[in-house]
Amino acid sequence: MISYVGGYIKRNLARWSAQYAASKTAAELPMMDRLTTWLEGHLPADDRTTLIHGDYRLDNLIFDDSSHEVLAVLDWEMSTLGHPLVDLADSCRMYHLPTNFPFMPCTLRYVTLRYVTFSHSC
Repeated sequence: MISYVGGYIKRNLARWSAQYAASKTAAELPMMDRLTTWLEGHLPADDRTTLIHGDYRLDNLIFDDSSHEVLAVLDWEMSTLGHPLVDLADSCRMYHLPTNFPFMPCTLRYVTLRYVTFSHSC
């Protein structure tokens, strides 16, 4: 594991905040400005750097049909050096989306917090 300080979360917050600011329209979203300010004030003190996937989520995993163990992690084109909690946050994201959120057709069809049922791949 690489143990130097890399500033990954701070850099990404600055990049996405600037992207948002550059794309503002007449319809202001004060909540976004409050969110940006809050995030800037709550950057994690721990700034470890490791290899991260960058798009880690259930539909980028291949599971064994019988044991449901992860056999492979797909789509490494967004991998980079960054904070190890980024992949954890990505994998938790789906639990905060509305239940009717339109996933891509090849994603897992049924996921709950208690257990996972896997369907056939596309």
